[in-house]
Amino acid sequence: MEKTRYREYQALVERCKQTLHQVEPLREVEAGRKRLAFDENLRPKAAT
Repeated sequence: MEKTRYREYQALVERCKQTLHQVEPLREVEAGRKRLAFDENLRPKAAT
């Protein structure tokens, strides 16, 4: 089972390498772009 998961992960890595490409960063925030909303009780581990 562990070897199967490892092979699946390796296949995912290869697929990502083949499809990802470098892009230019946005110069400004897009109008109307949605933001992620987090629970107010959610804090980084370092803050606890």
